[in-house]
Parts: sequence; structure tokens; C-alpha cells
Amino acid sequence: MFGLGKGSIDILVDKRVFSQGESIQGKLVLKLHQPTPAKELRIALIGERKQSRFDGKTHHTEIIHVYDFKLPLDGEKTYSNAEYSFELKAPVLSGTQSVAVDGAVGAVLDMLNNLSTSGPINWHLDAALDIQGSFDVNKKVAINIG
Repeated sequence: MFGLGKGSIDILVDKRVFSQGESIQGKLVLKLHQPTPAKELRIALIGERKQSRFDGKTHHTEIIHVYDFKLPLDGEKTYSNAEYSFELKAPVLSGTQSVAVDGAVGAVLDMLNNLSTSGPINWHLDAALDIQGSFDVNKKVAINIG
């Protein structure tokens, strides 16, 4: 028994594109095959960016978490089929600022900036029922924040 087939979670939102600072409202629908003890039910708003860099020999790509906000919807208890409303606020993103540096240090910084690239932020809602000693029941839904 590793939690397979315990049930599912659906994340329902009216739209998938949000403005910065806008309220993201929706419902989380928990569908379980039987009552299930769990530590927590939560929804999170996650922002990730793919970053690539070249160190002169090797090309490296990694996923960077730029935003991670978790909202607990309910605590430790035995969960059954239920609906939970949620509201999260889309973050207001500040633009990147660069500082001009002259001389040799500036030349090195310019070179490093040219070797490192970042992609756009990919946003998603991530719901999870945290089941102790077993696999969580979870769901991800991609959204856009612009």
C-alpha cells in the first residue's frame, strides 16, 4: 500500500490568465475512494524559471523557484470527499535592475551576464493532500501571471 489509487484533487479556477496583484479565486475538489487520515490539505502558488549558464566548459540548466506561497486549507484529520474555496493573490513582480560598472570588473560582469540566460516565469497552482507514510494526492494546474 503506497497510496496509489487513494483518490484525486481537482483545481477549479474561472480563468487561467491573471494580472499582477489580482486575486486568484477557485475551488479545490477532493475526491477520495475512502476516508483518509492526512496531515494537511494545501494549495500553493509556485513560480519557476529555467536558468541556463555556460561556465566555459559545460552548459548547465536548472529550475529556480522564484515564488512559492503555500496556503493551508485544513489541518490534520480524516479527509473525505469535499470542496474547499481558496483565494490567493498574484504577486506584483518588480523588474530586474542592472548596475553599470566600469573597468575590468564591468567587463567581467558583462561577460557573465552574456553567458547566463533566464527564461520566463512559469506559474502553476499546486494542491496536495499530505498523507503521512504514503504518497500524497496532488494536482498541478498551469496559469499565467502578467
